[in-house]
Order: sequence, then structure tokens, then C-alpha cells
Amino acid sequence: MQIFTKYDTQETITDREKVMEVRQVGGKQLQEILQSGKVRASGVFTDTRGGFFVLDVESAEEVFDLFSPVLDYIRIETHPLTTVEKLGEFLERDATGAAG
Repeated sequence: MQIFTKYDTQETITDREKVMEVRQVGGKQLQEILQSGKVRASGVFTDTRGGFFVLDVESAEEVFDLFSPVLDYIRIETHPLTTVEKLGEFLERDATGAAG
């Protein structure tokens, strides 16, 4: 299953020493996530302290395992993904009254 995972640094982390700690710990963990073989797409946001991954995982527990080392520093938001084709199939069924 593919999961869109948005992450951003906790807004309360502003102290320079804590920021540097987050960069060290977070950077290491982001590299581990990138090397996990689970990443299908990734990027960083230019307007905030965060980014995203599209992960290919078997369970929510895998997402937890990937992010648990940095959960004290970041907030994550996840959304399961499906294809546009799947949406088209649903809309077609719905239009004919066969959805359900």
C-alpha cells in the first residue's frame, strides 16, 4: 500500500542548540528512510520546515518503525493513496447507481 507521509519539525523547536540536534538526528533518520527501499517519491517544502515521502509499505506499523526515532521532534501526517484510475472506476459506478 502506498502512503503519502508529510513531516514537519515541531513549531516549538526554535532554540539553536535544539535545532542543531534535530538536524543531526532527523537528518540521519531521513537518510535511513531513503535507504529503506520503501520510498517511491520524496521532497522537501520550500516554505516550511518539512517535506514528504510516498512510501510503499505493508502496514501502519512500518510507517511507525520508520519515523519512531524522530517522533519527539517532528509531526507526521499520513494519507493512504490509490490511483486516479480507481477513482474513475468509482465515479463510473456511482454515475450508474451501482456504487456501494
